[in-house]
Amino acid sequence: MLMAIGKLKERVSTHSELTSTIDDVDVYISKNGCSFRSGEKNIDFSVLPSSLPYQPLNVIQLKPEQTHLLPQNHSFAIHCLTGDIKIHGTNTCITLTEGEFVIWECPPTKASVIQSSRQAQHYVAITDLHTAPQLPASNNEAFNLINVHSFNYAQRPNGIILKSLLMGTCYEQTTGYEYVEMPPNQLITPHVHPNSDAIVIVTQGSGRFIAGNGSVQVKRWSHGIIPRGKLHGVIADAYGMTFISVQIPPIGEDGYIFFPDFVIPAETVELE
Repeated sequence: MLMAIGKLKERVSTHSELTSTIDDVDVYISKNGCSFRSGEKNIDFSVLPSSLPYQPLNVIQLKPEQTHLLPQNHSFAIHCLTGDIKIHGTNTCITLTEGEFVIWECPPTKASVIQSSRQAQHYVAITDLHTAPQLPASNNEAFNLINVHSFNYAQRPNGIILKSLLMGTCYEQTTGYEYVEMPPNQLITPHVHPNSDAIVIVTQGSGRFIAGNGSVQVKRWSHGIIPRGKLHGVIADAYGMTFISVQIPPIGEDGYIFFPDFVIPAETVELE
């Protein structure tokens, strides 16, 4: 185990000596392979480099009374970020308001539909759990309905709040979904996830994501992909920051290797 960690630290150190580059004003790609988009114009993870066999997280923007199809025989984690929506299934119809989260299992024979209300703007995070429904005997497509603001959480050092929304469900072994609230000016120490890829999106506030020896300024709807084994960290600005992290597979308590002595980059890139 110590040998494996030593090799990983050596590999991270090598990447950290390289400088970060910008391929486009809207896209930041660090030399260690982390990539971010501003989200100012639209939210699109597909333009970012990824080695994942599928894209687990999709954040859709719905106009008033617009619909979005959920394909049959799939399971999803659906998180209403702004506005309110209805989800129509074969046997179930539920309403999600801002901050509510549900696991939705589309039956094998019929797709489900998300429909926005008449409000002006709706952002919905849809995580493909990449599996057929796990509860085939149930007549109810929806389960594990929670409000993230009242959800039980683990408080980390410096007041950082981590809410693992799939913990305790039948999907907790394959997909991690973390809702992270950072107080003003706090730091998530630079670290790596040796065995997990992470897809992130900022939902409130602003701050910086550290990637190798570079960093990028992020704000609401900035989003990125952090490949497994790549050094990264997070710093919240003066008003704090909240972000979602979807991990394939889940990181788990023992899935972090921290580098507390890593020197935080002084320079940062601001995406347009």
